Amino acid sequence: MSAPVISASSSILGFKRNEEFNFQPAATNAPVIWEGIGLPPGVTVDTQEVKAVTGAEATDILTSAGHGYANADRAYFPALTGGSGLTAGTIYYVRDKTDDTFKLASTLGGAAVNFTTDVTAGQVRKVSSGMLSGACSVTGTYVVTLTAVNAAAESGSRQFVIGIDSATAADAGTGGTAMDWEIEMLDRTVAGGGSAGAQAVLATWKEDDVVMVAIRFNKSGVPVDPDPDTLRLVLKEMEPETMLVEATDFEKIGDGAEAYFNLPVSLTGPLLAAALSNHEEDEGTGFDALAEIEWTSDVVHKGTPLVLKGSTKTFKVRVERDIAEG
Repeated sequence: MSAPVISASSSILGFKRNEEFNFQPAATNAPVIWEGIGLPPGVTVDTQEVKAVTGAEATDILTSAGHGYANADRAYFPALTGGSGLTAGTIYYVRDKTDDTFKLASTLGGAAVNFTTDVTAGQVRKVSSGMLSGACSVTGTYVVTLTAVNAAAESGSRQFVIGIDSATAADAGTGGTAMDWEIEMLDRTVAGGGSAGAQAVLATWKEDDVVMVAIRFNKSGVPVDPDPDTLRLVLKEMEPETMLVEATDFEKIGDGAEAYFNLPVSLTGPLLAAALSNHEEDEGTGFDALAEIEWTSDVVHKGTPLVLKGSTKTFKVRVERDIAEG
């Protein structure tokens, strides 16, 4: 069998940053394995692992613990000991599968292959689709090399150029879906919504809101990426009282100068409700909460692990009661 020839009909691909996409390459000469190098971060190529297999000639049942196959999947044997009637390198179709067992047919929907000796040892592998899928958060142009290998161990490769466009990013930290805040690393102020500084009111939130904050870091106004291991935002009514709100479940989007950190903040809980119950006037149904953002980074200094810790100056977020609840 000749080597697979991968089609170049869609060799230049463009996708949005953080956009989930699928791209199915095509190739001649029946590839069974696909591999990819140079893939954008967050993007994978469908390839399948090799699994150990045995089989009983009395039942035509093959056993491979936790194989994960579905009926009608295509599979083949890279190696086979025993199993007269089955052939290594031939593509079969899965049927009668359970969690750990299955039978094989020569055609889709066909009868199970009858093998006349036990499979005492072997390897089985699901045929890869080669599907590229995922979402890349880092803009740029990527040269991806796809390799397709058929059951005869003949291989062919082709390069694809994938562009990830930053200008059309669509994620929870862009557009109208998030509040964009910036931390200045030198003086630890937080800017957002047209205001900055330790005493600025950066936002007005309502009880029971769930808001997304997209946090960026600057140093002297230049975007930086501190790559924190933890990031949290806390709200108090007054210092040193108990925290009313704490948000820690952040997600990093992008790298380097384009990095920012999505942090969902949930304005719920009995402590917040109790604090707001003290502000039930007809006017002024809330208070200016004290807010702070803290981050840590694990580093190694002179061979010793060290946790760097930083936090912003205190700033204000207005929190109002939800008068329409229920």
